[in-house]
Formats: sequence, structure tokens, C-alpha cells
Amino acid sequence: GEHFESIIRMLRYPNITFAPEWNDALIERARARSMTRFLLESEASIWFTVDGDIVFDPQDVQMICEQALTHDVVAAQYVTRSRHLCTPTSTQLDDVPVIYGGDPTPVPIKWAATGFLAVHRRVFEKIVKRGDVQLVQPNDPLRRYYDQVFTPFTVPGPNGPIGLSEDYAMCERARREGFTIHINPAIRVGHVGQYMYTLNDMNYPPPENLAMTLT
Repeated sequence: GEHFESIIRMLRYPNITFAPEWNDALIERARARSMTRFLLESEASIWFTVDGDIVFDPQDVQMICEQALTHDVVAAQYVTRSRHLCTPTSTQLDDVPVIYGGDPTPVPIKWAATGFLAVHRRVFEKIVKRGDVQLVQPNDPLRRYYDQVFTPFTVPGPNGPIGLSEDYAMCERARREGFTIHINPAIRVGHVGQYMYTLNDMNYPPPENLAMTLT
């Protein structure tokens, strides 16, 4: 519904190539196949990914991709689909507050969710050169993918090991290769379920669409 309306409006821009990925129950492999096609079958500078339950403004796609040209990895914040336990899907740095107002300047964060995310080619090019990465099924253009890019793993945490999801795992690998992860605080996207969830749902009942600070 609303997601596909966003996609149709996005495709009106001439500098976008649409390459949907579906039919794979393993999300990390689906993301890896998309990223691998981006690296091996295109000359594009930015890999932009949007999940099928995200509603967005196509102009924000242009902005976030342009920002990734200089900021490596840039995401938009969105929230989990819960009216009473609505939490951000991207994790901020402990000592860097983010004001979700009208300023679109990218702010450094720790890990970004891939529901609405732009990554510069140089990030993936460096990660796939790691010694633990291999091209799986290299002779099958439809199924080949670089492993160990989106593969989940654990990292130390203040209360014990933290299991990283496929998107956080990619961000952590990018960070270890010297890249930075950012959020664009001005972008508003919706996370659609039986209801479309936005940042304002973190306060219940939802307030007006005003700036808020998350720490």
C-alpha cells in the first residue's frame, strides 16, 4: 500500500536503479545478496536499502544518499512496532545526544538499522577484503553473495555479551574498518503494521510532531 506508493514516487528520479530482493527467509543472506549485486553488477556509488514495511518521502532518499557520499553510512531513525513499548531501532552513542528536529546534519551513532539506510560503496569494498570474507556460490549470479558482512555475531557489553542483528553486525564491521555511522535526525519515516509507527509514538499518547532529544 503506502510503501509501494513511496517506491513508485522514488522511481521517478532518474539516478535510481531499483533492485528488489525477496523470497529468502534468511534476512542476512537477502541483504548480502543485494549488497553483492550492488558491488559486482553496478557502478553505483551508494547502496540504499528500504524495508517493505517503511513509508517514506522520496526526497529523503535523495538527501540521505547524498550525505552518504561524505559520511560513509547514514540512516533514518524509526521505531519498533509497539504502541506501548515503542523504541528506536538504531542505537545512539552513549555520550552523543540526538535532537530529532529540523536539522538534517548527520549525527554519529553506534549502530544503524537497515530499514532506511544509505552506505557508500567504499565501505563494502573494504569489508569484503577482510580475510574472513568469501564469495559464496560464486558461479551463480542469482545466488552468490559475500558472507561475513551481514552475519550476526556477539560483542562485549556492560552486562555480558550482546548479540548483534545483521544490520548492527554490518555497522560494527564498518566501524572496525575505520568508517563512521550516522543518523539524519530530520528524516521522518513510518513503520507500518496494523498502524504506522513514528518517533512520536515513543511517548504515549503520541504528542504533536515536535522536536525531541534522545540520549
